[in-house]
Amino acid sequence: MKLLLSLSTLLLLSLTTIGAEIEWITIQEAEKRNKTEARPILIDIYTDWCGWCKELDKKTYADPIIIDYINEHYWAVKFNPETSGTFTFNGEEYGKDELEGTPFHEFEVFISEKPLSYPTTAFLTSDNQQFASWGGFLEKDKMHLLLSVVRLGKEASEEDVAAFLENYSSPYPSEASEWEEAEEETNTVQLYEGEEINELGVIQNLSHKRYFNPKFEMYALAVEEEYSLPAEIILALGAYYSDFGNSDMARFTNNHFSLTIYKDWDWGTYKTAEGTVYRVYPSVEESYNDAAQYILKNYRIPKKFLNADKSYEEWTQLLVKVGYINQDEMAELNEIIIKYQLENVQTM
Repeated sequence: MKLLLSLSTLLLLSLTTIGAEIEWITIQEAEKRNKTEARPILIDIYTDWCGWCKELDKKTYADPIIIDYINEHYWAVKFNPETSGTFTFNGEEYGKDELEGTPFHEFEVFISEKPLSYPTTAFLTSDNQQFASWGGFLEKDKMHLLLSVVRLGKEASEEDVAAFLENYSSPYPSEASEWEEAEEETNTVQLYEGEEINELGVIQNLSHKRYFNPKFEMYALAVEEEYSLPAEIILALGAYYSDFGNSDMARFTNNHFSLTIYKDWDWGTYKTAEGTVYRVYPSVEESYNDAAQYILKNYRIPKKFLNADKSYEEWTQLLVKVGYINQDEMAELNEIIIKYQLENVQTM
């Protein structure tokens, strides 16, 4: 009899877990609830056409551990800036507006001082003030870590965060070991002049030397083999347009070539304050490949260039001729290739 009861209890618990969902409420309801039970507010910022927003719902927000954690510790709000109307929050009215003809929602500006990409995971404090935001898709293990750190509060010092991370234990065993290995590697990695590691183990003020690393060279060489575009040209273009990986575009989106979206784009997007919408990539490697496809699809690159041993000067002159870059950009690219000896990148 006891065995049957135990089995029934386990079945009931499993069915409850399977049916569990995040309790998504409106921002007004979150404000109301904070008057009786103070919690930070999680805001999932999405659009209907954003592919990575759907992936976030399907994978991360459907995970039972994430569901339980959010429902226990946060008020969860979904916000679509394109379809939301005018509303009042914390005594202020927010609605749609325009900047030089480009529409935006005023609540976007309140949530994040940075231009938003989609999806963006944003947080407000329990007293309804702007706290922090992260652009892009987040795997469940990274989401759990982020949710845990944010709960420390806006007043937490770097020492508080460091102490928390030292004792943090991920509920995802395999991801935990990978994260710990990555943290250990980061703590022992060589730092170039001007670089430093912040409290989350992320390298800040990335050096130009770090951009031209074996991994990026491998990506560029793979592009050369696949599309016959020289590795040094791809490396130089990526470095030039992304400020050697230091630009917001590169850091937030893995987009090293400032490529905008097109109608069939299924991944994430990044919208600037001026209203331009750029592509968001899951990796830098994808950015390199897409840049090569974009150049070959939209500019008339002669086949003799693709199948001949042309110098980098001939290639940069060609890119000017077909309209991809201008004369000033050509001079910058040539200088980058010479200064960093990119012609010495070994062909695969």
